[in-house]
Amino acid sequence: MNAISRRTFGFGVAAASLAGSAGANAQQAFPASVGTVKIVVPFAPGGTTDIVGRVLADRLSELWKVGVIVENVPGAAGNIGMSRVAKGPQDGSQILILPAVIAIVPFLYNNLNYDPEKDLLPLTQVISLPNTSLCAKGSAS
Repeated sequence: MNAISRRTFGFGVAAASLAGSAGANAQQAFPASVGTVKIVVPFAPGGTTDIVGRVLADRLSELWKVGVIVENVPGAAGNIGMSRVAKGPQDGSQILILPAVIAIVPFLYNNLNYDPEKDLLPLTQVISLPNTSLCAKGSAS
């Protein structure tokens, strides 16, 4: 997998914002047209996805000059939050911090009320964390 540097990502964001401003002048640019942008974190506060969501919200708020808030929607291994975004407004007012569990959710749950492949549109990879396994060794007494 190719790693993308922060500088390359920053240039991509800048290019995308410039390309978006080159469109029709009759409509407002993306962030201003939806007002407050909500970043949905499908887990409880305090975890890695929550921290990433809050850092991203802070940076996007500075960049876009609009309010960007984080809403934690925990439950059902992230399915409640993912479902809310999948079935919510499709105007860009909601961004989902997508957990790695999305890869196995369709195989674990038969009755999902959304299709992860059709109802969620990937934007970009924000962070990559290695998976680790911890082993505890004990002594038999």
